[in-house]
Amino acid sequence: YRCHHHHYHYRYYYHLYTWLSLSGVFCLLPLLPSPTTTTIVVLLLLAHHTYLYIWLGAATTTTTIYFFLLLLLQLYTHVVHPPLLGARLPFLPLLLQSLLCLVGVVVVWWKLLLLLLSSITASVGGSSSG
Repeated sequence: YRCHHHHYHYRYYYHLYTWLSLSGVFCLLPLLPSPTTTTIVVLLLLAHHTYLYIWLGAATTTTTIYFFLLLLLQLYTHVVHPPLLGARLPFLPLLLQSLLCLVGVVVVWWKLLLLLLSSITASVGGSSSG
């Protein structure tokens, strides 16, 4: 039982790492100098996400949906936005990217807070029963 419990926690931590790494890398993409560099980083991140999914089982359905939302945002930023709204709203892609990355960071923060609170509750409950 104990090994299964620890395995669950490691998988959960990998899951949180996946969310946070996706958010962290994608929020830095606007700082890259060219779309070619951005494309290379996105492809490397896709390879990394695939590795996490296949080998570690860390990517869940929600993580994959979040990743594809980030990819769609990159497509919008570099292909759709410039001809449609590029002149009128030049900072809209940056705003959308900041908000989507904020969601990822808040999700991780919330899940870690819940994990901490459940750990505190379990330790308090365990100490009073002993």
